[in-house]
Amino acid sequence: MSDIQFEFVEELPPKASPGHSAVGRAGDPLLDSFAAALLARPQAWAKWPRPLSQGALHSYPSLIRGGGLRSFRGGDFEVVRRNSDLYVRYVGGAQ
Repeated sequence: MSDIQFEFVEELPPKASPGHSAVGRAGDPLLDSFAAALLARPQAWAKWPRPLSQGALHSYPSLIRGGGLRSFRGGDFEVVRRNSDLYVRYVGGAQ
């Protein structure tokens, strides 16, 4: 696997007001690595690896759950928004 490190959290942060910028693209190497890291640790929450715009904060959860991002096709992922961040976990069976 790659040398990229992802931030896993024990608990989700409390809800607050939403935030800011820069959308990640579907099927890019960072998201492929992020999805692989999630598959390797079922049920563990990890913070989305890039900042997201307001629009992306609202659209990405359904894209991730519905397989609209190539990196997340074929898996069962849960997504929650906290402040200006997304947290994702793989909830399917062991890979």
